[in-house]
Amino acid sequence: MNADRGQPRRQGPANAEAGGVTLEYPLQKEALAAWRQMLQSNRPLNAGLIFDRFVANTGDPLARAGGRARGQDAKGQAWGELVAVSSRADGNLLQALLARWRAIAQAAGATPFTLRTDWRLVAGLGRGGPLEAGFTFGRHGFPFLPASSLKGLARAYGLRQLAQQLKLSRLNLEGAGEAQSQRLGKLAKLEKALMDEGELAKAWAKAGLPQPVPPLAHDWRAIFGTTAMAGGAIFLDGLPTKPPTLALDVMNPHYPGYYQGDAFPDDSQSPRPIRFLTVDKDNEFTFAVGWRDVVEDEGGRRLRLAADWLRQGLMRLGAGGKTSAGYGYFV
Repeated sequence: MNADRGQPRRQGPANAEAGGVTLEYPLQKEALAAWRQMLQSNRPLNAGLIFDRFVANTGDPLARAGGRARGQDAKGQAWGELVAVSSRADGNLLQALLARWRAIAQAAGATPFTLRTDWRLVAGLGRGGPLEAGFTFGRHGFPFLPASSLKGLARAYGLRQLAQQLKLSRLNLEGAGEAQSQRLGKLAKLEKALMDEGELAKAWAKAGLPQPVPPLAHDWRAIFGTTAMAGGAIFLDGLPTKPPTLALDVMNPHYPGYYQGDAFPDDSQSPRPIRFLTVDKDNEFTFAVGWRDVVEDEGGRRLRLAADWLRQGLMRLGAGGKTSAGYGYFV
């Protein structure tokens, strides 16, 4: 944004050579003054609101480098300010949020448990936003892990446990020219049978899975449901127990032209660092799994199994993005 009033103006020839035109829109001086005053105050700030609505101020001297470097400097300034803002989160607001969360967990019959990040955690990296690299903040300004993603994580770990019990091979989708039934691996057939809305024994036999149907398959089905029936488990959002420490990280793709489909991967391309936001290591989160009374729980056994699958999934599979690089694991 340009601090001067006036019409949108085109950026200089440096950007035109790249084949694009960047428009600069006016940002009221009053808005800039309010932003700077807020940064200089001691009041708590909502990092999530700033992250989702922030627009880099290209009128600041730091951003006046021209061309590509200009935009990178503006982003660097924005990332630095965001990390600084995150250290001023409202701890009282988080405690009030946790109190409501615990009340919901208690009503659902859940027993909360806590884990801490073993290394950094990045959630929502693929979301769009003013700074390109995404991040998942709740509306109160704190990072969190959505219940839907935690359910998917527990589901994946439970499926893995069942497959290991049956000694099945991994998913194999190679051979695009073959019939679908031939392309699906045994793990995919297992998942399809579990999700079938009909009787499990029939779906199991149709998929050619080892007989008899193990009790763990009935447990998985009761916990996560089928295409026609909701499962019994209720997954709650994963919340930090105190305002977490955020940290900037960077990925450094060496072949940006190749990844964009414009060139072959060769040494003529320059690395293009991309900053992204993470939750730093040793930050504690709380999790909980409840149960719907309409589904048989067998004395709480299935609820405990679902909670254990979530715990093991967080520790062994990891949550969020870049888990193959060591991010997102809990201890």
